Amino acid sequence: MNKKMLYENEALGISTIIAENRQKRPNKVKGESMCPFCKQNESAIEQVVMETFTSDEDHIRIVNNKYPVCHKRGDLYGIHDVVIETLYHDKKPHSFSKSHWYDLIKLIQLRWLEISQDERIQFIQVFKNEGEKAGASIMHSHWQIIALEETPLTMKRHYESVREQYEKEGCWLCKQQDSSWLDIIKTSKWRLTVPEGARAPYESWIVPNIHFANLGQITDAALKELALLLSDTLKLYERMLPEVSYNICVMSGKPKGDQSYHFYISLLPRTGNFAGFELATGCYINILSPKGLVDKMKELVEEIK
Repeated sequence: MNKKMLYENEALGISTIIAENRQKRPNKVKGESMCPFCKQNESAIEQVVMETFTSDEDHIRIVNNKYPVCHKRGDLYGIHDVVIETLYHDKKPHSFSKSHWYDLIKLIQLRWLEISQDERIQFIQVFKNEGEKAGASIMHSHWQIIALEETPLTMKRHYESVREQYEKEGCWLCKQQDSSWLDIIKTSKWRLTVPEGARAPYESWIVPNIHFANLGQITDAALKELALLLSDTLKLYERMLPEVSYNICVMSGKPKGDQSYHFYISLLPRTGNFAGFELATGCYINILSPKGLVDKMKELVEEIK
């Protein structure tokens, strides 16, 4: 791989992608007048690779990112997509219907499966940056998919650690099903929970009760239930932290082979910034106990019904 684009520091276990073209991407936070994701601005959209009209008369499109961190014809081989999840510039995910959530997740899964067929792709990350503090430069609600020929070192070591534990003791997340983990909402196939080692205040995870190794393995019945839980979870956060910025990270196993990973989704509201200690050590300081967050969110569950 061309090291001018992807730098790897084995000693620190980190990777850095150099993508100078990202400086050119639009920044609606800084006041540009034209949103490139609004339907009327078709000239700003790269190739549409997948789309669907939703049951609530909205429209979801997956398009090639105009300012990608990687490219099939570039020095760093990969795919960088944007998922424009609504026609409407000011429509926010906590207001999406449950059917809209299913249509969105299903389309993302179909794209994930399509990308995974590329023999060169070894790693796929699906994520959402909502709000300026979460890193969004455009306020029109969207997700991103970045697929790379090489797995970043941090994730490579993460996968190796999970596999080693799986081979010795079985899946650590499957074992949590029988514990008194800090659950907020349980359904037949999923649970909204707070990890005991949450990195920051208000972080929660959505974890399947079934061992799905990656996004492509999730059944349609489980996707429908996931859509309901995602809808309820973002409504909870909106009640608790109105208009908060947040990241959603889809933590999926490798697109090929390894079954040791247990799929989950991390939701991380950005109520503060990671500071010097966290950046230097990779050790996080959380000022709200996981139990305290569970109690706060459980109090609001009935209000969203």
